[in-house]
Amino acid sequence: MTTTVKAPVVSVTKALTYVVQPAGVTPATCTPTNISTGAGCTYVPGSVLTYRITAVNNGTGNATAVVITDIIPSHTTYKAGTIRTGSNTGALMARTDATDGDGGRYDAGAVTAGGAGHLTLGPGGAWVLEFQVTID
Repeated sequence: MTTTVKAPVVSVTKALTYVVQPAGVTPATCTPTNISTGAGCTYVPGSVLTYRITAVNNGTGNATAVVITDIIPSHTTYKAGTIRTGSNTGALMARTDATDGDGGRYDAGAVTAGGAGHLTLGPGGAWVLEFQVTID
C-alpha cells in the first residue's frame, strides 16, 4: 500500500519594482536593476517606491487561510489607496485601505492581503500584494 502525503510549500518574495521621483529629480522614473536591494535607482525624500510581495505554493496540497502582511519600511509613509492584489501581476485589482472584506487593507503601519482567511493557494497557485510608500 502506498500513502501519498499532500502538503503546501509556500515561498514568499518581496521586490522593489518601481520608483517615481519628486519633481526636479532625474530620471523621473526608475526600475531597479536589482529588485531585492533596489540598486540602480536614486532615492531621495519624496520618492515613491512600489513594493511587490508574491506568495507561491510550490507544494502538492492546498495552502489555506493564507495571509500576507508587510510592515511599512522605516522612514517611509504608506501612500493611501495603492493596495493592489491578484493571482499574478496582470490580474492586480485595486483594494481599499479599510477592513472591508475586499482582500486588502492598511492598518497600524502594515499592509495585509487575505486577512479574512479566505485566501487559498492550490498547488502552483500564487497571490501578489502590491503597494506604494513615500520616502520621508
